[in-house]
Amino acid sequence: MLLNLLLSQSSPLLSNARRALQWWQQKQIDQLHDNAELIRDQILQDLFAIRRVLELAHDNQRPLPTDSLHQLETLHYDLETISNQLSPTLSHGDVSLAIQQTLQQWHRQHPQIALNHQISPNSGMPGFEACIAIMILQEWLSLVAPYLGESASIEVILATQTNQTLLTLRIDEPEQTQRDVIAHLPELTYLCQAFRLFTGISVIQTSQFERLQWQLAWPTEDT
Repeated sequence: MLLNLLLSQSSPLLSNARRALQWWQQKQIDQLHDNAELIRDQILQDLFAIRRVLELAHDNQRPLPTDSLHQLETLHYDLETISNQLSPTLSHGDVSLAIQQTLQQWHRQHPQIALNHQISPNSGMPGFEACIAIMILQEWLSLVAPYLGESASIEVILATQTNQTLLTLRIDEPEQTQRDVIAHLPELTYLCQAFRLFTGISVIQTSQFERLQWQLAWPTEDT
C-alpha cells in the first residue's frame, strides 16, 4: 500500500518529497558555487596581493606590513570556514567538536545575535547521520538568521541519553511577527522533510510562548 502510494505520480507524499529533495540539492549546488566564487574572487586575489607585498618587502629588505599580516589572518579564517563547510570536522562519529566549530564560525558572522550552547562531549552517532546533522545545523542557522530581531537569541543543545542523542535547536524571539515568519518558512519545512528522507527520523517542531524549538533524535551508536 505504502509503496504504491509512493510510486503514484499524483501522490502528495511523493510530490512533497520531490520538492524537498530538489530544494536540498539546489542548496548544495548554491553553496558549492558560493565557495568557488569566494575562492576565485577573494582568496586568490588576496594571495596575489600578499605575494606582491612579500616580493617588494624582500627586494627592499623591509619588514612585512601590518596590513599584510591581517590579510594572512583573514585568509586563514576564510580557508578554514570553507574547509569546514565542505567537510565538517568529525572524529569517530563524534559531532560535538564539529557543532562547536560550526557555531563559532556562524557567530563570528552574526555577533549581534545572542548564541548559547550546551554540547555534550563524545556523543555517539553513526558517521553518515553525523554529517547530515552538521549540514542540517548549518542550513538551519542560515535560514533563520535573516528573520531574527534585535532581542532574539539562539540556543543549541546536544545531549546524550541512555539510548539516543538529542539535538535541540531553540529560538527565543519576543516579536510575534518574527516568530510567525520563522515558524512558517517553507524552506524550514523542506529542510525537515529532507532530513527525514535521508535518515528516517522526524523533526519535532514545537512552539510555546516566545520560543520556537526543533528537536532531532538519533539512536546512540554502540561502543
